[in-house]
Amino acid sequence: MQKPGPPVLIGGGGPKVLRLAGREADIVGINPNLRAGAVTADAAASASGEETKKKLGWIREGAGDRFDQIELQIRYFLLSITDDALGFATAVAPGFDSSPEEVLGSGAALLGTIPEMIDTLVARRDEWGVSNIVVGADTFVDFAPVVAALAGT
Repeated sequence: MQKPGPPVLIGGGGPKVLRLAGREADIVGINPNLRAGAVTADAAASASGEETKKKLGWIREGAGDRFDQIELQIRYFLLSITDDALGFATAVAPGFDSSPEEVLGSGAALLGTIPEMIDTLVARRDEWGVSNIVVGADTFVDFAPVVAALAGT
């Protein structure tokens, strides 16, 4: 039996759950706010870079002095390995009621070549403190070179 117990992950996109997660969890998942019960333009907007920074503030409020002991996690819902990240972002931006730049800066999107993705993840680790990444079952095989490049960094 693991002692003191298995790590607890709590994820969310709103202030109440993220403050609770900061106070209680070992791993905190920073998610879009799904208050509508579905992935909507509102959920996409809540994953913007600026909104992600607000969420980090809520986690920090809940965590207090233990913030540096928490592992931060993001699930990339929109992930595409592409040579034209801006073109891809431009194509999907209307569906998210966002600009292409907002899509590229979103905490729920990871777009670009493998080197560009690596640079984005390192920048987000440095800026946001995120070190735990989750990708979908439909993208994890293609994402393996990114994992290999970042393993142990």
